[in-house]
Amino acid sequence: MPIFTSAGTREEHAGPEPARAEHQGACGRALTPVNSRLVTTQDVAFACEPLGENVVLSLEGRERMDDLSSFELTVFAPGEASLEALLRAPCVVVLSDPEEETARVIQLVVMEAAEEAGRGRDRVLSLRLADPLALLGLRAGYRVFQDKTAEEVVTDVLVGAGVPRDAITTRLAGEYPLYPMCTQHGEAEWDFVRRLLAREGISLWTETAEDGAFRVLLGDGPTSHDGIDGETRLPFAGPGAARGRGVRALLSLAWEQGMAHDRVFVRDFDVDHPDVYLDGEAGEGTLEWLEYPACVPDARAAALRARRRLEQLRRDEVRVTATSDCIRVCPGRWVDVAGGGAELFDQRFLVSEVRHVFARPLRDGGRGAPYRNEIVLRPTRGDRGEERPPHRPAILGAPRVHHVESAVVTGPPGEEIHTDALGRVKVRFLWDRSGVTDDASSTWVRTMQWPLGGAMMLPRVGFEVAVSYLDGLADRPFVLGRLYNATAVHPYVLPAGRAVTALQSWTSPGSGATQEIRLGDDAGAEAFFVHASRDLSVRVGGDHAQKVDGDEAHVVGLGLAADVGGAEDVTIGGRQSIDVGEPIHVAVDGANAESMATEIIAVTGNRVVLSGGGYEESIGGAYALQCNQSNTKTTGSFTRIVGGSKLVSAGLSLTESVAGARTYVCRGARVVTCAGAYSESVKGGKRSAAGAVTESAAADYGIAAPAGKLASGQAELRAGGKFSIAAPQITIDVSGSLTAGALSIAGGALRATSGTTTIEGMVKRDRGGEVGG
Repeated sequence: MPIFTSAGTREEHAGPEPARAEHQGACGRALTPVNSRLVTTQDVAFACEPLGENVVLSLEGRERMDDLSSFELTVFAPGEASLEALLRAPCVVVLSDPEEETARVIQLVVMEAAEEAGRGRDRVLSLRLADPLALLGLRAGYRVFQDKTAEEVVTDVLVGAGVPRDAITTRLAGEYPLYPMCTQHGEAEWDFVRRLLAREGISLWTETAEDGAFRVLLGDGPTSHDGIDGETRLPFAGPGAARGRGVRALLSLAWEQGMAHDRVFVRDFDVDHPDVYLDGEAGEGTLEWLEYPACVPDARAAALRARRRLEQLRRDEVRVTATSDCIRVCPGRWVDVAGGGAELFDQRFLVSEVRHVFARPLRDGGRGAPYRNEIVLRPTRGDRGEERPPHRPAILGAPRVHHVESAVVTGPPGEEIHTDALGRVKVRFLWDRSGVTDDASSTWVRTMQWPLGGAMMLPRVGFEVAVSYLDGLADRPFVLGRLYNATAVHPYVLPAGRAVTALQSWTSPGSGATQEIRLGDDAGAEAFFVHASRDLSVRVGGDHAQKVDGDEAHVVGLGLAADVGGAEDVTIGGRQSIDVGEPIHVAVDGANAESMATEIIAVTGNRVVLSGGGYEESIGGAYALQCNQSNTKTTGSFTRIVGGSKLVSAGLSLTESVAGARTYVCRGARVVTCAGAYSESVKGGKRSAAGAVTESAAADYGIAAPAGKLASGQAELRAGGKFSIAAPQITIDVSGSLTAGALSIAGGALRATSGTTTIEGMVKRDRGGEVGG
């Protein structure tokens, strides 16, 4: 059955004719009087298709702006009627005034039906009727609206509940903001609609149009309302005052005034501009109303909210009540009151509430009550003539969400990480039945991060996440963290991996690679694991200390570079092995000192030592050099100190080239064994100083120099074969004696300057030389 239907036209429910004795039915058909003694001036009729013919015995009802109309009727119905068929059935109540020749139709719906026990087929029914919008109170759920005004959201909800779009009339003069997200969170639709309108200060009321159509009206000021049907001037007559036929009036009138807030301050927080609050102020008094959060998107909306909130708080500052017998008075319409006895009563009032009372009188003395209504009026002027603010609905607080919910992170098709500049994501709540699963599922939702100077862990599209709400407001969700399920499982099998703590991320776009920090806390197998699927950079601003109690291994697939700006100290308690497959280059800008107990350098090929300056070796023990070929080139000084033995053994040639001076100090024995040729070439002078010198040559022994001097404490020259000295002049200065097995002097002179020289053997002299002094 449709929720909202048109139940006829105004003309069809004209009510009883003034001169007719029988009662008109609600659908315009004449009803046989149940009791011929029933009489009334103003009448009430009721029409509902499942009930058929009936007579209203009593009526109490209330109509109020920004709320649902509610009526309780007692009707007499001949014949049978199904209570179940009555429930949710559209119906109308018709208030008729034959003397005024007016009638008013009110569209309602049956919410409850009860039957009193009786005799025969006649029944007395008690019915509770309500505004058709009351059915929205039985429709509850969850929905998300994005980038819409409150009026647009309310229209969508009403249309979705079956209210025709052309039955909704909007009369708004104010400016209202777009909201990034507006959420119906487990609320009844009527409560949701009332809350949104109250937040904006927009009033809602319902009417039945002249063509019988049900209408919903939205307004925010004096221009939003029409006057009552017919004559809008309603005089104050007072109880028992004489009136002409058909003249309806106010029977009582009272002005009530009380205290109210006179200042409003609202505030909100803008995540895009966190240093500037969204503040709004209105009023200048001391009775301040502070509202936070104001739920406004910008500063202009905050200022408008403060002004409208002050008008809402002052709505009951002045309350005018009245009673009347005019059926034309209805909520949402204005009336001009005259003859109130005081100037403050003679003005235009907006009708905000009407309470109806009716009881059909009986001719046999049965008690009855003629139709009367009680009215709540909103004045347009105050008691000092000042302009009163327009009527606003009462303030309604938003429901709070005090629990955590699940949602799924969404994004455009094919995108794995969807975020904005503030690290926010889009989500689809599990209660959302809209079917939207991409980035249009919600507004941007903030994500909670670790409380550090900088932390960023963004949930990926498809992650199930835990969602809470800032200030408990459903319009302000934020993501707490990720939730695992049977499809999106933990990175390590549980419960086997229960002692593992891990931070793991996936490469995006997805390639199966991961980055990870893992802590294994199994006793006896504790481990700390770091995995970088590509590059790893570590930067330390101060000191970096690293201690490894066990072994440490480094495996580098390509190059390894270390840049040390200061000193580097390496202490190794055991052995050190360095295996380099390619050439190694060590550059030291300053001095290089190496201290070790034993050093072995094995060079399978050539070894070249180049010294741009001095080169010095100090050896406290034995020094041995064995090589197939050794080349030493020193452009500056070269010093080698051997404190013990030194052995140089060359399988092939050994060459030393010294451009400058070369000093060799040997404090022990020095043995040079040369299997092949041994040669020394000295461009400058050469001086050898020794205690005892023994030189032995298996073959010829020759000394050649432009000039030379051999001095020693004791010198012995032995030759197994021929021994010759050739020079332009030879001076032998011997303090002792000179002995030779054979002495040959050619082209020169042999002279002994002092001492005794003994020459044994044959002496041969050529070209007139002489022997002796």
